[in-house]
This record gives sequence, structure tokens and C-alpha cells, in this order.
Amino acid sequence: MFAGRRLDASQRQLASELGVLDRILETGEISKELLVALYSAAYIFFFPSRFEGFGWPIIEAQYCKCPVLCSKSGPLPEVAGEGALMRDVEDEEGFAEDILRLFADPTLRADLIEKGSKNVLRYRPEIMISRYLELYERVLNHAS
Repeated sequence: MFAGRRLDASQRQLASELGVLDRILETGEISKELLVALYSAAYIFFFPSRFEGFGWPIIEAQYCKCPVLCSKSGPLPEVAGEGALMRDVEDEEGFAEDILRLFADPTLRADLIEKGSKNVLRYRPEIMISRYLELYERVLNHAS
């Protein structure tokens, strides 16, 4: 399932060539409530991003107790912490192996859910606000 921006023409063509286009469900833009429901019902959140500003979808998935499989690009390893399986973005076979492992190994899946649930605690609003305030204070003190 693809929630958010719809597939572009090249992605649609590739899916057709691979014979999987009829198995793809595109939702388009969705409400926050439906997004939480999708994360909560998903067996795996697969996020093979090449370029990412921060990686909020990883935190959202972990918050909803969905195991994460993502790339090692940019800030994603730091954001995901120990609560995700990670691969180089070009490691398509490795991603496929990890998807199969998550379906075959309920203990691994449960471990990722537990670690992800602990990881999201680092992003509680009061902690994030505190860190921003500390950063602003350091910048202001350094500038004066």
C-alpha cells in the first residue's frame, strides 16, 4: 500500500513491467486518523528513502507499534535507533530478505516493536522542546 503521494508514471510503468501493478493500492493523501490506523495495522513499515530531512515516518510507525525496515541514508539510523532493521538503499536483495525474515520470525518482529516503542520516548514533546531550548540558549550565548 502506498499512502501519500500517488505513484508517478515511471513507478507505475515499472510496477506494470514487474507484474505487480494490480497488487498496489494507492490511497493518495489521507487523514491523520487513517494514517495511525494504517501504521497500526501494517505488518512492516518499509522506508527505503534515499534522501530524508529527518525521518518522522519512522517515529510515527514505531509509535504505532509497527516494525520498521529502512535505509541507512542520512539521519535515518539515528532516528530509528535500535528499533529498525536497516540496509544500504541499493541493497534490494537484502531488503527482500529482511521482509521475509520479519514474516517468518515473530520473535524478531516483537523485538523490533519493543525497541521501537522505547525509541519513540526520545521524541516526546517535552524532551524535544527542552532540546530546542538548550540549542537556542547555546546559540544565543555564543552569539553575544
